[in-house]
Amino acid sequence: MCDKCIYGIMCCFLPCIVRRGGHQVASHDQEEAPVPVKLKSNAHESSAATSKAPSQRRRVSARQAHSQLLASLNQPANGKQTAALFRLRVAFSTTKEHLSPEFFAAVIGDLDTVLFGGCLSDRVSFDWKDMPATSRDMLRGVSLPHGVIGMSKVSIRLSIAMLAVDTKEDIWGTVVHEMVQAYLALTSGWSGVLMRHRGSAFEECCRAAVERLALEGLEVRHVV
Repeated sequence: MCDKCIYGIMCCFLPCIVRRGGHQVASHDQEEAPVPVKLKSNAHESSAATSKAPSQRRRVSARQAHSQLLASLNQPANGKQTAALFRLRVAFSTTKEHLSPEFFAAVIGDLDTVLFGGCLSDRVSFDWKDMPATSRDMLRGVSLPHGVIGMSKVSIRLSIAMLAVDTKEDIWGTVVHEMVQAYLALTSGWSGVLMRHRGSAFEECCRAAVERLALEGLEVRHVV
């Protein structure tokens, strides 16, 4: 067979071989290409667990609640708490004339961080309003269960009148007083609709909170 005939045959079959070979290579590549693996995300599960956390926290006795809080307040401050303490000292230097419910909105968040590790943030609401007077004194603050089922949240009501009649130190002390009560109530539960955290153990927790804050002149009131 002459060279021209061989060349003609090759020209006829070569495109077919190339096309077939290319198809086979492509198929081979498709078979060997790694299949993307969709990782299972736990974001939804984590979110769900976080949203359920407050109602799933284990309750302890009132005595254990006081002991746990005292132990926590005696621990060294971490970095986040140290930064919050610095902001609180700056805020505490503000004169009484500048105190308002809006002013305390940021202060309360830092108090929660320093005293309770931020565990009150999603469980306590604050409301400033006119409060009734008692035979001894005006009512400066009260902590009440938020709702009647589960009692996993607390509503703190503060007297707006004390912004005018009390000293700056007493106003801050009332806020701390109610936050300590709220923490203890959420940790150990309620006795009916009234707080049962009174007496020497509660006052010891308040003193420990004042010592941890180390704000000169800060006082915690124990009158209603």
